Amino acid sequence: MKMRDFAHYEAVLCDGEADRLKAAAVRDMYGDDGFYAMTLGDFFAVMGGDIRPLGADGTVFATYRVRAFADFVDTFIRSLSQLTLQPTPEQVRHSSGTIPCRFDESVLVFCRSYFGLHGFEEVERLKVADLLLAKKDAFNQAVVERNIASRLNGKGGRP
Repeated sequence: MKMRDFAHYEAVLCDGEADRLKAAAVRDMYGDDGFYAMTLGDFFAVMGGDIRPLGADGTVFATYRVRAFADFVDTFIRSLSQLTLQPTPEQVRHSSGTIPCRFDESVLVFCRSYFGLHGFEEVERLKVADLLLAKKDAFNQAVVERNIASRLNGKGGRP
């Protein structure tokens, strides 16, 4: 059904029905893993304003999938923020003069390095879930390394 035909029913949806439509629309395209099964290439395209990867064909499901993606991005950003170690003052000083990266560039570079890939096209075929798991692993490794360095520098007690 096209959204234009459904639009007048939308105002009378019962509580929770819009969320159910979003969930069903996402599951229809990506299965039970939802947007975590989306490729990074499609994720970047949608983040850049191209909603075609979401099946933007004017249907009710496509419309609700786009709305669900907006909700997902908030959750995704919170997850990534929790997996990002704040730089130390020393790291900030050492990175002075570097060229900042956009979000997609930093993800491409991180994933290419983490997964040992040859090119960025290979990264774009990875899933959003792959990125989150890799970020979690890298975060945990960085915390351990920072704790060891702190201890060796005498800031954390005896080794």
